[in-house]
Amino acid sequence: MAEEERKDVPENREEEKPEEAPRTEEKKAQPDEEEEPQDNESEEQPEPSDDKAARPRKKHLEMGKTKFSISIVIIAAVFFAAGFLMNTPAAIGSCAVGDVMTGALTAQEASEIAVDYINDNLLQAGVMAELINYTESNGVYAFEMEFTSGEDSMVYTSYVTKDGELLFTNTVDMTESIDAAGGASETPDTGTPKSEKPEVDIFIMSYCPYGLQMQKAALPAMELLKDKADINIRFVYYIMHDKVEVDENTVQYCIQKDQEDRLVDYLECFTLTGDSETCRATAGVDEDTLASCIAAADSEFSITANYEDTESWLSGMFPLYDVDKELNEMYGVGGSPTVVINGQQATVDRSPEGFKQAVCAAFSTPPEECSTALSTEAASPGIGGGTASASSDAGCGA
Repeated sequence: MAEEERKDVPENREEEKPEEAPRTEEKKAQPDEEEEPQDNESEEQPEPSDDKAARPRKKHLEMGKTKFSISIVIIAAVFFAAGFLMNTPAAIGSCAVGDVMTGALTAQEASEIAVDYINDNLLQAGVMAELINYTESNGVYAFEMEFTSGEDSMVYTSYVTKDGELLFTNTVDMTESIDAAGGASETPDTGTPKSEKPEVDIFIMSYCPYGLQMQKAALPAMELLKDKADINIRFVYYIMHDKVEVDENTVQYCIQKDQEDRLVDYLECFTLTGDSETCRATAGVDEDTLASCIAAADSEFSITANYEDTESWLSGMFPLYDVDKELNEMYGVGGSPTVVINGQQATVDRSPEGFKQAVCAAFSTPPEECSTALSTEAASPGIGGGTASASSDAGCGA
């Protein structure tokens, strides 16, 4: 967008009290039954039911495609210490600012109304937006905000109409060309926030077939971009596949934590064979270091205690798994798999090339590794080799 002269805004602003983030809507699961797709959107964990169950029941649910046209309210769920999510990928998001005076306002007046609305309605506790610049641009007002939470901050640009009534969280430049086939470039701009070294979190359940599918798709890119991007395996906050999943989650958590250089080799073996002990030996995992980490994690995150405390289970059926609890809450993780890139949930094609492109789109300047072509065939769900006929949006979720 073309921009005119920027103006500074006085810094003295009264702190507003943001609203609490919404709770996750609880949904009861039926055993061994497939359900209609569920959107894996930004939500917080629901309160567990008082019902008891002796053991969690296995269930693979179809989760719908993560919607890209998410409004700015997503900020409340995914604002986090290492960065902030503000963007809605490849879409225009807007919301009504509220009842304000009609007619054209000055850029400062309209921008202040928008920032006040964001602070009053769209941010979670501990997060504040402060107006720092504003200008007229393409018939609307563009304004810069600084989001702060403790010592962390990020500057983000949004747009507001001149009457101060509509807030736009993102724009699409329709003057940009698209190739003849209607597609994007080799590394398409998905609207994901960009950084010099993208942060990628893959939330899975270690025995969820679709979490395994996403891991298999991600592994070639993890190896290719290991020095360029920070790609991590994370774990959904509850268990759906019994005690074996509790144990395997913790094995993967500890290998990544203390022996990260062994993780890709281990996962390449485990996702194909499901034999953790043999794969640890093949990958050269130090068993003493692993055992020490498992014991420490069990104590720190009450892993065994949560499994044995059936009264605390989610919906009375699913044991809680708190290793990445805070990240689950920040990003609104609901099921496996969920991919978060630079703080923003993303829908990622479950092929090595698709995953690589999603990560490469998050670089401020993509490295030469992004030009390396990987397989475009979708990985197969579950443990084992082979490919799927098409990429899937299915997942495991309560």
